[in-house]
Amino acid sequence: MIRNDHELAVMRERVAKVEHLLEGLRKTARPEEWPALSSGYRLEIERMQGEILDYLVQGAPPSPARTTHDFPKSRSLLRRRPHRGQQE
Repeated sequence: MIRNDHELAVMRERVAKVEHLLEGLRKTARPEEWPALSSGYRLEIERMQGEILDYLVQGAPPSPARTTHDFPKSRSLLRRRPHRGQQE
């Protein structure tokens, strides 16, 4: 189970390595061996991708993204414009 962003990065590297191995085997394996040879790699890639997705969609992010409400009014990008005839 992935618990933080560092572990997420490590898992993504592992997925890339297994995909690279599978890509190399695809070029050298005999066609009659390929289904049996590739199935284990595929299952491992799918398992790791599932862990990545579980981490990415679980709960709220550790620190919420800042919104315009977090900025001082003078820096807000969404200022209200005064109606005609009103002063700012």
